[in-house]
Amino acid sequence: MKSALGGPPETSGTLAEMKGGYLAAGFDKLSAFPADVTLDPAGWKMVGQIPDDIKSLDGKAVFIKGFMIPLNHLNGLTTDCLLLKSQSMCCFGIRPRINEWVVIRVTGKGIEAIMDRPVTIFGKLHVGEYSENGRLRAIYRMDGEKMEHPEESR
Repeated sequence: MKSALGGPPETSGTLAEMKGGYLAAGFDKLSAFPADVTLDPAGWKMVGQIPDDIKSLDGKAVFIKGFMIPLNHLNGLTTDCLLLKSQSMCCFGIRPRINEWVVIRVTGKGIEAIMDRPVTIFGKLHVGEYSENGRLRAIYRMDGEKMEHPEESR
C-alpha cells in the first residue's frame, strides 16, 4: 500500500521499492514514529527516539517524495531547500514535527525550484540530530543529487 505521497510499499516492515539504485524512503516511514522538540536549559532537544530501521538508512542512497521549500539560490537554481511531508506544512499551515522534513543541500549546480507540486529528490540520506549554531535544526539531511517532478515522469 502506498502513502498519499507515493511512499514505498512495505514488506515485513522493510523499505522494499528501488528506483535507479536508490532505496525508497517515504515520509510514511520517516514520520511514522512519535517525535517532537522541547526547549530545556541546554537548548532545543528532540523528544522521542529514532527507530533502528530508520537509523539504518543513514548514509544510504534514497529517494523521497515531498513538497519543496527553496531556501538558497545560485544562478537561478536552488542549492538548499527543505522537503516537507505535506504541502499544508508550508508558510501558514500546520507546524511540522521534526520527522516530517528533510534538509537538502544540493550537490552540483542546483535544481529547479518547484513549489506547490510534489517532487522526488534522490541522494545520500543522513539520519541523526543535526544542530547549527547550537540549535537543533533537523534529524534528516540529504546530499541531493537529482530531482524528478510529475512532468518528467509522463
